[in-house]
Amino acid sequence: MPRKDRRSREADLATLPAGSRGRITGIAAGDDTRRELYSLGLLEGVEVRVVRRAPRGGAVLVAVGASQYALGHDVAAAIRVVPG
Repeated sequence: MPRKDRRSREADLATLPAGSRGRITGIAAGDDTRRELYSLGLLEGVEVRVVRRAPRGGAVLVAVGASQYALGHDVAAAIRVVPG
């Protein structure tokens, strides 16, 4: 069975269900937002875990190592990950 290429498996962080993990592959945001995320340790290659998602497009609580951060839905949607 052929392996799917990485791009076909990518999702945005806002769509991952609570309890799932993903490795960040890219951030489609402006420079200020990107710098803020980098300062939190959210950068390409890092594994994140979705702890909780607020209903109706609310914030997404993510864990990076031992730290947890609440990201707005729009910011989480700009973070591309490969689930797994």
